Amino acid sequence: MNKVLFVICLAGTLMTALALGAHASEIATEDTWKVYLIAASGGDAITPYDAIGTPYAGSSTLANVIDDPSVKDPRDGTAPGSVGSQGMAVGSWYRPWGAAGAYGLYQYDMRMPVTGPSYYKEWKDYVMYISDGQQPPYPSTSLRLIVGGSGVPNSIDGMPVQYKLKMTFHPASYDGPTEWTLPAYPAPGITTMTHWWHVDLPAEGAICSTPFSGTGPLAATQVYGYRFDLIVTPEPGSLLALGTGLVGFIGVIRRRKS
Repeated sequence: MNKVLFVICLAGTLMTALALGAHASEIATEDTWKVYLIAASGGDAITPYDAIGTPYAGSSTLANVIDDPSVKDPRDGTAPGSVGSQGMAVGSWYRPWGAAGAYGLYQYDMRMPVTGPSYYKEWKDYVMYISDGQQPPYPSTSLRLIVGGSGVPNSIDGMPVQYKLKMTFHPASYDGPTEWTLPAYPAPGITTMTHWWHVDLPAEGAICSTPFSGTGPLAATQVYGYRFDLIVTPEPGSLLALGTGLVGFIGVIRRRKS
């Protein structure tokens, strides 16, 4: 019986370990996917097609992609215009740029790829607010953050992963949740833009001409709006399977020795 348990534990541990580390030094093979974060006002936008100039976090294997949050990626787009169903919501990645210390918002964040053995990655500092270009009363009391995707993998190199959205800045009046685990991406084999998930947030404290008080580090200058990090990480179940296999493996070894 001990031999059977030993073989089962060993096989489970090895299979999970292979999924974790077989491609540790390689770029993930799922290298053409994008995650779209879209700011919309009015709460009536339900698909990514309702917005233009969409900022996204994308996978890339190009040599000129820089994995360094302190610099502007050469694949970043130009400063954003207003995006959203009513043309008032603005959402883009915040990126430092310029030798003089100027800072700004940009359309794209191509800093990738996701690799093993950790399969953990953060795309930091997506800022969302409502432009005050129109005079009150504003047509919306809420902001909708839409998450869309294009061929987003639910597993990378065989490792099941999940995606999280973490709010890292919000208006003082906001008292809701600040972290969400997204459901499995509904269309991993489809490369057209697909609605994935959305959340509605109060517009109070997020209506402004600019969410920043000046130039400098974002954490010290953002005074309005919302800010988010997008995270990809191995599913807890995958890590639990590995841990269970290892515990069982060690237990069988100890019983055999005794």
